[in-house]
Amino acid sequence: MKNSKEYTKKVAAFYKAQKKNIDPAKTQTQAQTPLDTFVYGILLEFYTYPEAEKVIEKISEHFVDFNDLRVSRAEEIVDVLGDKDKKEVAIALTTALQGLFDKYDAISVDGLIELGKRGAKQEIEESGMLRTFALNYFSLMVMNAHALPMTAKMIEYVKDNDLVHPNSSDKEINGFLERQFGSSEILNFYKLLRQLSDDYDANSAKKAKNKATKKTVTKKTAKKKTTTKKATAKKKTATKKKTTTKTVTKKKTTAKKKAVAKKKTTTKKVTKKKTTTKKKATKKATRKK
Repeated sequence: MKNSKEYTKKVAAFYKAQKKNIDPAKTQTQAQTPLDTFVYGILLEFYTYPEAEKVIEKISEHFVDFNDLRVSRAEEIVDVLGDKDKKEVAIALTTALQGLFDKYDAISVDGLIELGKRGAKQEIEESGMLRTFALNYFSLMVMNAHALPMTAKMIEYVKDNDLVHPNSSDKEINGFLERQFGSSEILNFYKLLRQLSDDYDANSAKKAKNKATKKTVTKKTAKKKTTTKKATAKKKTATKKKTTTKTVTKKKTTAKKKAVAKKKTTTKKVTKKKTTTKKKATKKATRKK
């Protein structure tokens, strides 16, 4: 997976902060036997834990046992489930139970348990009796193997909460998260992630995220406007100051020019007066002669 080192840190921080919030009651089943767990694993890919419990009750009320469920038509099972869109669930149930019967001539997982962790996983994969989630659930819960069951909603949750690279495939995400935890912690991580994803409302989360983003953008815009306003005010003040300085300079220059012009005029008048006086004196002297 891309940027795995970065996401490793994020997952570790996420688990450390959230693991105290695990509620065991939200990820428990009423399974009494390994076969019960085998069947629950099939259902829990499509239903939350409370919903799966209700489905088990309906199956128990309508069918004699799991063998009776195995030989039932998918349409009948869908009617019992009460949801026309759950034909995929019906097919998953009959495929798994038929796979056990074909292999061991009985509706029992004892033969798988005897094969051990690796042997059981290999047998299930080769026969195709279980989907990926149910296989990992059975491996984790019954075989005590290192496996991480991931529903579509769990995948959506880790993507939306930036715990994995958004362009990663489901298989890459599953493998990456599985490698982040040892055998002693992987069950707790599954319970935590399952609990959070079952309660997760993607639409509400996205709305909240968009609202937070919008708020941040508005704040930035307001800050930008304030800064622009300050800059404009500063520019106006500087322009005003410059204009005032120019006006004062202009006034000083005008006053100076006027003073110089006045001085010149006065000098001209004095010079003219002196010339006139001199002419009069010359004229007077001429008369005396």
